[in-house]
Amino acid sequence: MKNYTIQKRDEFAMIGISVRTSNRDNQAGKDISALFQRFFAEGIMEKIPGRLSDDIINLYYDYAGDHTDPYTVLVGCRVSSLDDLPAGLTGHKVAGGSFAVYTPKGDMPDIIINTWQEVWQTEEYQRSYQGDYDIYGPKAMDPDMPEVEICVGIKKA
Repeated sequence: MKNYTIQKRDEFAMIGISVRTSNRDNQAGKDISALFQRFFAEGIMEKIPGRLSDDIINLYYDYAGDHTDPYTVLVGCRVSSLDDLPAGLTGHKVAGGSFAVYTPKGDMPDIIINTWQEVWQTEEYQRSYQGDYDIYGPKAMDPDMPEVEICVGIKKA
């Protein structure tokens, strides 16, 4: 059963905090959880200049190979420019292109984990490994049925 749609997405810039991680031995789960805790505890969102919205983006990029190899995770927000990068924060331009877009609903973080496991096992498209991201917008804050948008970069559809 196909749980995604193919969409074209424009490039965008974002600023936030990052960590290098891997999916081996659940290291990414630990690192991403710690990154989100730090993001909220240190009020990182308020430190991001030129923020275009309060949507939180969890970007996966700089893959050393595929999803089994190390990659970088950046938790932050879309910005109008990378020109005014505060010390201690990371900026990155996310490439546009074709994406398989999933919109899982349900208990967090289970919906994220389960969707990414589905992505890793799919053979319906070829991933580009240029940059994938989760968008935590207003629907993600719904206490009854949170919804997240997961965008997986793919080669030409």
